Amino acid sequence: MTLWRIAPASVRVRGAVCQVIQTVIHPPGSHKLSPIKNDLTALELKTRYGSRWYGIRKGYIGSDLCMHVEIPSERFTEMEAWDVSEGPHPPSMI
Repeated sequence: MTLWRIAPASVRVRGAVCQVIQTVIHPPGSHKLSPIKNDLTALELKTRYGSRWYGIRKGYIGSDLCMHVEIPSERFTEMEAWDVSEGPHPPSMI
């Protein structure tokens, strides 16, 4: 089952809800210092106080200028709560 979500505009960092100031997609193998398995694509949501990292299958910036991401499975309940991305989605974006 493919689950597409829109990355949030704010995340919890160090106990506080912080506005995301930059969203970065790191291809597999390029984020060795992150807490994400190196064989996954990593989504980094940067705030003034630090970053939140998420493992994703793929992602792209949509015409709405939001980051749309495909999450790996239904086990990621925090990511499931993000707004649903309706699509259509490009088949081969990272």
